[in-house]
Amino acid sequence: MLSWREIAVFVATIAISLAIQDDTHFSESILCEPRCATGFTRFKTQCYVVPDASVTWGDALEFCHTFDSELVRVDDEEEQNFLEGYLTKKRASHFWIAATDLTFEGDWRWCNTMGPVVKTFWGPYQPDNKMNRKGHVQDCVVLSDRTHYRWYDEDCEQKYHFVCEKPIY
Repeated sequence: MLSWREIAVFVATIAISLAIQDDTHFSESILCEPRCATGFTRFKTQCYVVPDASVTWGDALEFCHTFDSELVRVDDEEEQNFLEGYLTKKRASHFWIAATDLTFEGDWRWCNTMGPVVKTFWGPYQPDNKMNRKGHVQDCVVLSDRTHYRWYDEDCEQKYHFVCEKPIY
């Protein structure tokens, strides 16, 4: 027959074993949870970052690649609304996105896939394709705080902040 002490040790051993097993399971679930890299903000299955730099549209494309990401492609109204809230907290007023009509005027495409821009969120009277003093037309798109981060076409050589995105890993 077992003594009370032996029973207490046995019960304690089982309790510790179960606690370790539960803790290991909990740790594994945290380690396997998809997450964004440091500095990125998660929304659905994407991670977003606004680097602290104002650059041309072309430089923004390259800059995003240094983060293993792409210039943001706005796929739907939910993402557009997320970006509006996210960008409101930033200290800039204009942000490059991946839409462009550089290839053919008026044919707006996502530069990272060359797929057509199907859903748009243009600001009032946009796109207007104005020409600046240097003769450059507006072939790239910024999200502008002028109208709650609706889209404006802009000269690609202007320098603005930008939004990069990449899938959660």
